[in-house]
Amino acid sequence: MSRAEWNPKSAQDVSIQCELLSDGRAYAFDIPDIGPRRRLVRRFYYLLMLEIALTLPCLEIMFMLSISYNQLFLRCVTIVVLLIFYTFLYLWPNWRRKPPYNYGVFLLTSLSTALSMAIYLIQLGQTRWLHAYPLIVITELLAVALYTKQERLKCSHGVGVIIIYLVFGLFLLLAYFLDMFFKLLGLFACTLEAWYIIYDTHLMLSGRHGYKVEPEEYVFAAVNIHADVPKFLWLIIRHFVFGPFVMLLQLIRNCRTSEIC
Repeated sequence: MSRAEWNPKSAQDVSIQCELLSDGRAYAFDIPDIGPRRRLVRRFYYLLMLEIALTLPCLEIMFMLSISYNQLFLRCVTIVVLLIFYTFLYLWPNWRRKPPYNYGVFLLTSLSTALSMAIYLIQLGQTRWLHAYPLIVITELLAVALYTKQERLKCSHGVGVIIIYLVFGLFLLLAYFLDMFFKLLGLFACTLEAWYIIYDTHLMLSGRHGYKVEPEEYVFAAVNIHADVPKFLWLIIRHFVFGPFVMLLQLIRNCRTSEIC
């Protein structure tokens, strides 16, 4: 192409199209102003902390009742019921968006979160050190929420992960001096739970879920964390369980018609 035929406008259009087709493209936030956006995050993180705090009385009730149960059966039933409930929330978002229904849905998700976490923890033992699990998750979310109070430093996914594991590391250091190191090390799943929350926060606020969250919809945002669990689990199963089989089928299909020489 000669210099006279070169059109800078068309070249710019091609460049924009290539950026849109790339997998690593950046998504703009639905709330462009950093102040209201981070205030929204703090508010619904506080609500999530309140949900997790309800695990403590649920654990105490289970300690007092001392009900005998089939651990595997109870765990499976809890997972199935929660996935059905969260799938319903995901498929019908209006119920968790408009008041006063959103407050009722938040109450249900709070009770289900506290009860399911208590059922998971009670199977690890009948000791009070299990209270450390919800306390660690609350502290991790609180540390991330306090970090968002400033607007000068970037609050990226990597920063959130560093904060989460720094908090968990401090708890492990304290547990080492209290001779409870290996007990708290067994509660490593608390970091994964906090990681999922900051991961889904990015997807929710960057428009990748299509929610279009407003700055005052912190109750809706708190419920979304639970409603996105079935989709998150499906992504993991699709990539790590079905992914190798899909690649094998594609390889067989491509080899079927390819020429050898």
